[in-house]
Formats: sequence, C-alpha cells, structure tokens
Amino acid sequence: MLNAPRYDDKTVVMMWEHERIAKPELEAEFPGEQVTLRQLLHLDQVAGVPDRWPDETYDYFWIVDFAPGNPVPVSFRMVRQVLAAPFDSLPSNGWGEPKPCHIAAGCLK
Repeated sequence: MLNAPRYDDKTVVMMWEHERIAKPELEAEFPGEQVTLRQLLHLDQVAGVPDRWPDETYDYFWIVDFAPGNPVPVSFRMVRQVLAAPFDSLPSNGWGEPKPCHIAAGCLK
C-alpha cells in the first residue's frame, strides 16, 4: 500500500486488532521486525505518535497522511470518535482512561 501508485491521493481505511497497533512489549519481543501497525506505517519516525494503544481504548482514529513515494508519514493526528444521538449515551472513555464504571456493573455486550 505504501508503494503502490494506485493509492496516491486516496483515502484508505484500515481496521487493526488494537493490541497490534502499538505495543512496546510486542516490538521488543521481535527485535528487527516490523510487528505493529505503528512500525509498518513508520509511525515510530513521527513525533507525537503514542508508542502504545491502551488496552481499554477503542473509540479513536489515527489519521495518517503520506506524500506519494515517501514511506514516512508527513502528518499524524488522533481523533476521538464521537457518536451522535441516539448513540451519544453509549459508554466511551478518553485515551488511556479506564472504561466507565457502569460497564463493569453489567453493560450488555
């Protein structure tokens, strides 16, 4: 994807298992290999990118911009997903914060 011209000037949406997005322990377990999305997209070379995706954090997007032909991102921003009514009362926690207490009290999955 990073080297294919057909993706130039395109928006690509990726979903990834959150424990493999950014996790220093996993990266340390496989030195010299790119095992997290953070490494695969060269986000480790961009300032401001978290080195860890917190275990209880789900409602965020990482928006990464690349210049054609450059495998290192030119920009990164993290955006919290905000749901509109009637879904605005669904449980949602901030980056790295614990899940809201009412989830532990029996929220249906």
